[in-house]
Amino acid sequence: MPQRLKAEDVRRRIEGGDGPLLVCAYDDAEKCRGFGIGEAIPYPEFKSRLDSIPKSREIVFFCN
Repeated sequence: MPQRLKAEDVRRRIEGGDGPLLVCAYDDAEKCRGFGIGEAIPYPEFKSRLDSIPKSREIVFFCN
């Protein structure tokens, strides 16, 4: 079930080393890079990698 997360909680998980896959909800990769969230991938890349992402992996979508 989807849930809303606080940015601080996501940041803590990432810094802890076992963070979620971060997906920028925009189609525009340049716009996504502008947010400065290093490991985030744009939505089109997420769609293309969907079959290779483990079902157990937590995924966090974000937009601004």
